[in-house]
Amino acid sequence: MWRICVLVASFVQGANAQIPATHQGPSTPITTPVTLMMDWGRGDLHYGPDFVWLSQPCQNSDEIGCTCRVRFATRTPEFADYISSFGDRKVPVVYEVAYNPNRQAIAVKFLRAGTWSRDKLTSPNDGLIGVVFGRFKANRRRVSIPSDCFPGLKLPDSAQ
Repeated sequence: MWRICVLVASFVQGANAQIPATHQGPSTPITTPVTLMMDWGRGDLHYGPDFVWLSQPCQNSDEIGCTCRVRFATRTPEFADYISSFGDRKVPVVYEVAYNPNRQAIAVKFLRAGTWSRDKLTSPNDGLIGVVFGRFKANRRRVSIPSDCFPGLKLPDSAQ
């Protein structure tokens, strides 16, 4: 089985996580926190029993088998046990997302998984989100990360 994985290293630099989602102008990105409810898994033959990944189906892609996935290089029993404590429930994963004037996600910054904040993780790549496809397809359309993984921005009626 073929797998294609594309990883995004797109960050909002210097953004304040407390900025409200307000309309700021036609060319100014709108930045707001977005929570993704993600499935989780633990353990890997290569990376060991404390390897953790989170995933959810792509939200803005019509590609069959398109999955947004987050892998964590922080392989500590404490983090793995924390994620495992969710049991059958999904993990709320919060990103700070910058949206362009077309209301598409253009940059993201990982903030936390549940209550486990970014500053508790040991690798700068923890929280990066990528897209995985279940099957190889030669004529696949261009992948658009992060917009495939995040919902389009909805503004209040008064701000549109």
